[in-house]
Amino acid sequence: MPEELNYTDKIRRIRVTGISLEELAQICGVSTRTVRRWALGEHDPTDKNMAKIERLYKDRLVFYRQR
Repeated sequence: MPEELNYTDKIRRIRVTGISLEELAQICGVSTRTVRRWALGEHDPTDKNMAKIERLYKDRLVFYRQR
């Protein structure tokens, strides 16, 4: 069974599909600096933002695989 990815890995994979830190920040309603801290594992996203990251990760993964 595949290992569950943490939010830092999901952010990295979202970025591979073409979403920038700035775009992810806008989607989550936070600053780019905050998203950068999440990506580096310096801070944890709130549950609400964690859900947004999860949803975007799943949506982008499906989109990326269809290309």
